[in-house]
Amino acid sequence: MDTTGIPHPAKRVPVVGDVVGLSGDTPIQDNMRLAAELGPIFAKSFFGREVVLVSGAELVAELSDETRFAKHVAPSLEHIRAIAGDGLFTAYNHEPNWHSAHETLLPAFSLQSMRGYHPTMLRVANRLVAAWDARDTVDVADDMTRLTLDTIGLTGFGFDFESFDRAEPHPFVRALVRSLKHAQ
Repeated sequence: MDTTGIPHPAKRVPVVGDVVGLSGDTPIQDNMRLAAELGPIFAKSFFGREVVLVSGAELVAELSDETRFAKHVAPSLEHIRAIAGDGLFTAYNHEPNWHSAHETLLPAFSLQSMRGYHPTMLRVANRLVAAWDARDTVDVADDMTRLTLDTIGLTGFGFDFESFDRAEPHPFVRALVRSLKHAQ
């Protein structure tokens, strides 16, 4: 990918790219800081792989226009295809399973459906707050994973992983997180 002319972090190192000053523990915060410094569109390089990041509601909305752009399967999701196959997040737009999954899930994300999920989402968010109130320190990234997976489990499948009530994650959650980390 030719990123000539697109701003990038100042401390780019040959071969490894833009790793100086970044933390594996705070990727979102690092990218937010870079967007504030470099603008709403910038490029990052990692071991020869160029990635363009876009922020800001207008640019994101433009890039989300399905009539002009196709969904991109990121390299990390490409690795997950070996585990998940060609599902909604891992399939390319031209693959039949993408269209099937997209059409199947579309009603689940309607305004009416989202309103129906609200009480469950609020219940899981309250569990998060209660867990934080009970602790002296919190691991925000881990707790956001718990919040996300508990919300998906309850709203999508009626299954409660009880992540904020367990000392150890549910075996499925542990396996899923391990698989995702391996793929990335």
